[in-house]
Amino acid sequence: MMQWDSPCVDGGDPSTVDACLPPGLGGAGADMGAFGGDQNCLWNDWSCESEVVIDALPSSVEAGSDLSVTVQARSRCFETGAFDRIEVEVSGPAARHGRLHDGPAILLAPFETLDFPRTLHLPAATPLGRYTVRVRMLREGEPIDADVGFIDVV
Repeated sequence: MMQWDSPCVDGGDPSTVDACLPPGLGGAGADMGAFGGDQNCLWNDWSCESEVVIDALPSSVEAGSDLSVTVQARSRCFETGAFDRIEVEVSGPAARHGRLHDGPAILLAPFETLDFPRTLHLPAATPLGRYTVRVRMLREGEPIDADVGFIDVV
């Protein structure tokens, strides 16, 4: 780990900044080396994990209408949490997957909640039936948390 009096503190690329303090030291200017720059949040020892929650998913929706849902990312403790990806997978009579967020790392302050609201139009030809909605939160490709919900297309 870099020392506070190191000449590398704020001595990195002047066109970028440290995203996290710590592990970055000094001011917002990028530190030189692995612990500096806009991706330095990934070096923290994240003992506090975050969670992902599917919020306000209705139990059913009609084909040909709009589906509004919010996915929440939450910090669960007194320390900063971080994630760099939220993936969504829908399985059932028809399958679909995508990402709500895909890098750079997002920091969650203690007990902070971030909303990712989405409205999806379901075409009238959407196959009817029960769908499973899975949401996963990841950091550096490793799963942190997941949530599952169910919805009927009628």
